Amino acid sequence: MKTVNDGLSAYIMGRNYYSQENNYEQNYQYSYDYYKQGVDKFNDPRCLYGLAMFYYDDGESESENIVPKDNQYANKLFLKAYPRLAALAKESDMYSIFILGAYYNYGLGNVKKSFSTALKYIKKAADLGHQGALYDMGRFYEIGRGVEKDIKKATFYYKRAATLGKLQATSKVANILNK
Repeated sequence: MKTVNDGLSAYIMGRNYYSQENNYEQNYQYSYDYYKQGVDKFNDPRCLYGLAMFYYDDGESESENIVPKDNQYANKLFLKAYPRLAALAKESDMYSIFILGAYYNYGLGNVKKSFSTALKYIKKAADLGHQGALYDMGRFYEIGRGVEKDIKKATFYYKRAATLGKLQATSKVANILNK
């Protein structure tokens, strides 16, 4: 693992390894280490959110072997990160905007779960070019979650995400085109 020079770089590296973005292979240990470095060295709220997700048991995560799941501890981290993420989102930080979408999607911290609000944040992050948000918008249009099902729009978003290095988006485009 390389040392990074700022919190945003630590967050991006952590996310790359967690979510297979920018053509990185998934490696949860590297992801955790980058998030931890971003919190310890730079007190970055995006990294704090990333760490919290390792502790949060959403029933979907495959990162159990890195740290034990502890929703109470995760909630403390989510609560601590939220105000600073909201401030960064007001400055059009696409990463913080996307993260706020996750807060509303899952009902993290003391945020009331609302998919319609989550969708607004995710769409805004996609409009700013966030890979994960572009991929999620593709998924939403592919299955009709919160939007009318539209394979053409799904393909558009998946292609944009793939162009930016989102590995799963490349296979989604191939699957859609081969139907």
